Amino acid sequence: MQRYDLLPPEAEKYVKQVYRELRLPRGLRTRVVADLQSDIAAALEAGESTAQIVARMGPPAELAAELSRNYQSIQPTGRQQGLRIARGGAWMLLFASGAGLLLWLIQLVLPLIYRVTGGHLGSAGSIGIIGGADGPTRIFVTTSVTGGLFWPCLLVLAIALVILLCLNRQLHREKND
Repeated sequence: MQRYDLLPPEAEKYVKQVYRELRLPRGLRTRVVADLQSDIAAALEAGESTAQIVARMGPPAELAAELSRNYQSIQPTGRQQGLRIARGGAWMLLFASGAGLLLWLIQLVLPLIYRVTGGHLGSAGSIGIIGGADGPTRIFVTTSVTGGLFWPCLLVLAIALVILLCLNRQLHREKND
């Protein structure tokens, strides 16, 4: 909280009580208290006594509750709005990469399920050529167990998770400031 040097001790005590009762982020709370100190200083310069000012403004808890209600309706700053939009994009990346990993898992598990249930497509779909008439027998595998989606999706998932954690941390900091 900023100290206003022109205020008498009674007014400073009143301002501190209002500051403690405010239910606002720290940065906004500091601005509100600076405005309150400025209003009290202007009233003192106009000739009002500290007791008159405190009586006019009311008890600190009531003033703080009213100020909290008035200032909570303020829209978030442009930076906070941008961070929220970026957080939405990070969530989309996270879900997309999670869906890719789910598709990879389905691609891996479905042939196994089909084979267990008596189908032949799982084994025949992965063998290309078996041997030849004039040479040794060779088996060429035409599909991979890991598939093409696993590593890219895992990388995007990790990146999206890190971005999301950083954005949430930044938003939490700005919310409490």
